[in-house]
Amino acid sequence: MKKVLFILFSFALTAGSAFAQSSKAVAIKDLMANGMPSQLAEKVATLATGGAIFDQDAVYSDSSFLIKANTSDAADSKQFILAGGGAADAIRGSYVEVNGNEHANAGRLDVVMGGTANLRVIGNGGTETPLTVSGAASGNVTVGTGNLVFGTSGKGITHAAATLAALGSAQGDAAAIVSRATYVTASDGTKGVILPATPTAGDQYIILNTVAAVLKIYPGTGDAINNTAANGSVSIAADAAAFCVATSASQWYCFEGAAP
Repeated sequence: MKKVLFILFSFALTAGSAFAQSSKAVAIKDLMANGMPSQLAEKVATLATGGAIFDQDAVYSDSSFLIKANTSDAADSKQFILAGGGAADAIRGSYVEVNGNEHANAGRLDVVMGGTANLRVIGNGGTETPLTVSGAASGNVTVGTGNLVFGTSGKGITHAAATLAALGSAQGDAAAIVSRATYVTASDGTKGVILPATPTAGDQYIILNTVAAVLKIYPGTGDAINNTAANGSVSIAADAAAFCVATSASQWYCFEGAAP
């Protein structure tokens, strides 16, 4: 056993030279000449001269198992592909493509579906489970084609709501809105809130005035709401809600819904 391990180690060191310059048949002959059994020699030669073919499961025993590229930090230019079919192509089946940060795809992770299949996230017990997407604060989740469809009645998009106390008496000291659904308190006819500056066209915010007093809504510096001048405010009534939509990086349109 020790001799076999020594031979494996020796040939692993020379795999980039001797094996790279010889055919698989020559590699098998060299290994057998050094005392390696024929079946093991064939597997080692296959691995060294062009890859390995497994006829059974690959099982790991450590508590943590890592498959990685032989690259260094700031030079992670390689790509790993795991394919269900005979090629990394949707016409052959689903595949996963993992890219290093310095690869041409700049660290991108692609999960490509084959045929007409869907992407499913299955939790413990065999049922579909929630999918959490996290990343940079400015990151987006984009649906390239098609619609975002909820397959269960009563399900949909839920905003993380926040309570915000209105402040100040002008654009510069109004309370900043962060959440897409904001419950505003402390309105008194003078205090206000301010929408995010330089929005993305299509951004939508719901503002609920929970107090029996008028609330002022300001745009970000240099922006405008409805037909008011830049930096001007609009007011929503007591116990009413406003639905604000950005049509550009400097223009908002807010629509008031009266309390029933």
